[in-house]
Amino acid sequence: MRREDARYILPDALRTRIVVTMNARELIQVFFPLRMCTRAQWEIRHIAWLLWRELSRVHPRLFRWAGPSCVLRENTLRTEPASLNSYLEGREGFTQPRCPELVENKAIPGCLRQAASVAPQGDGEYE
Repeated sequence: MRREDARYILPDALRTRIVVTMNARELIQVFFPLRMCTRAQWEIRHIAWLLWRELSRVHPRLFRWAGPSCVLRENTLRTEPASLNSYLEGREGFTQPRCPELVENKAIPGCLRQAASVAPQGDGEYE
């Protein structure tokens, strides 16, 4: 069993409450790139995608280009950045040979869709 999942076998299935404070720069440049990726543990990835969806709804212009590290890096290489939704829907492709997690170019779209699939669409709440 992986360490991050080990708490589920502890008595009473311990409930964990986490409170964080981040500004928009921290969210866009650090939290989302690391925690929206398939390499992140599933619980934090779920929270990151839900948070991104809510923030994109509340402030679409600011969080339009935010996303996992593959998207952040791709948008820094382009003259015109593309939205995360454009990559997810296949309207934009990746030009980088590999993402920062060393996923090959042709596999990045599938990896991105897999990362997005952890969070439900719509207004799902995390319990």
